[in-house]
Amino acid sequence: MLRGPLPLQVAVALSSVLACTGNPAPGIPDTPADTPADTATDVPTDTPTDLTSDPGRDLPALRPLFETGLVVPPDSIPCTAADGSPTNACNHHGSSVAVMPDGTVLAAWYTGLGEYSKDSRIVWSRKAPGQPWTGWTVLLDEPDVPEGNPVIWVDDATGELWLFYIRVVGSSWNDGQVMMIRSADGGQAWSLPATLRADLQWMTRNHPLRLSDGEVLLPCYNETLFTPSWLASRDGFTSKWDEITPPDDTLVYYLGQIQPSIIERPDGSLFAEMRNGNVSFKGHAIEVTSTDRGRTWSEPVASPIPNPGGAMDMTRLPSGAVMAVFDNSPTDRIPLAVALSDDDGRTWSAVANVVTACDDGECSYPSLAADPTDGSAWITYTHARHTIGWAHVSEAWIRQKGDHFAPFP
Repeated sequence: MLRGPLPLQVAVALSSVLACTGNPAPGIPDTPADTPADTATDVPTDTPTDLTSDPGRDLPALRPLFETGLVVPPDSIPCTAADGSPTNACNHHGSSVAVMPDGTVLAAWYTGLGEYSKDSRIVWSRKAPGQPWTGWTVLLDEPDVPEGNPVIWVDDATGELWLFYIRVVGSSWNDGQVMMIRSADGGQAWSLPATLRADLQWMTRNHPLRLSDGEVLLPCYNETLFTPSWLASRDGFTSKWDEITPPDDTLVYYLGQIQPSIIERPDGSLFAEMRNGNVSFKGHAIEVTSTDRGRTWSEPVASPIPNPGGAMDMTRLPSGAVMAVFDNSPTDRIPLAVALSDDDGRTWSAVANVVTACDDGECSYPSLAADPTDGSAWITYTHARHTIGWAHVSEAWIRQKGDHFAPFP
């Protein structure tokens, strides 16, 4: 069914959407992200060109590159306790990462007292090439309305920044609406929010994909039914789009498949890896394919990639290899790992554990983006719910690491 933008349900007062200038919301301090990165000392991080890269792209060939750190220091962003008092014991979750054409890395996430708490808002930080992360700033905050699950993306056709997110109009994720804002100047100013789906229960998580025919496909999922769904648009979600849901007569095949991440294969078919909602193939990620631009999908199969019931992500790197990021355990949201496929996700040829400890908490909900300047990959993830962590890796480092998928019970 075709859907068009709906008027805002209320007159919103947004601290940084109406006039986003890169400054924190009034009364909220700009906290510097002075946590140093942890850079591996046993592998070089320079970029000589003695390794081959895709000859069709003008990119340097990276030697093994691995570095990690925190976007902001733990417990450095305040929120509001249940009694109304300020606290720094806040929830940091659902990050999304994007890389701009000049190599500037953007990280957006939601933070507040808890998931869908009324003080929950979307904040972000950026990292210019060779520079530390900037201090956090509020990207979007509608007073007394929780926001969550931001998805930040650089439109590869126009260079605009797009931010999809969930606006909670009730008491849980089941009461979420899919929203969107956009920026034509790198995030200095943003449009007013547009409602992409006013009906409730749909959620965002992973990046959209521009297909070879120009259409943009945004992965979504139904929070109530735990089934995948999609929004598809040919005009950048400016006037019309399709809502794609599983057919009623085959709905049972889709139960427990949520938070899709997708790539397009050279033959035009789509391949998706999904978080397991614990209906079937317990402990495995779930794989499906589509030959009609995502309108229908194959019956699911178990992926060799472990999944403990947590988010994962996947993208194609400039070299042509496909990269996935996930928790390398069928039961626990730790360790965080990456894998490479040289045959469009049919098999996985290299695995590397990236982050193995997060302050005795989870290393989860990763987001993944390729760096167009050198072919490396940037990852952000939930670091024990106290902050957002990041990792920067090259294909060469992954291929030499020599780890394996965790065994299944």
